[in-house]
Amino acid sequence: MAEQILIQSRADRRLPENTVTRAEAMQAFEDMRAQTADLPEMTLEEINAEISAARAERKKR
Repeated sequence: MAEQILIQSRADRRLPENTVTRAEAMQAFEDMRAQTADLPEMTLEEINAEISAARAERKKR
C-alpha cells in the first residue's frame, strides 16, 4: 500500500507538457541581459548589504 502511494506521488511530480525549449530559455536569458545592459553594476558593498538585509529578514520569520 505505501509503495503504491509513493509511486503515485512520483507520477504527480512530472513537469508540465508545455515546457520551454533550450533555445527559448537562452533567448529569454539574452533578452533579460539586454534589458539590464545599461544599468550600473552593483559594488561589492551593495551586494553584501543586500545579502545582510535578506538574512535579517529571514531571521525575523
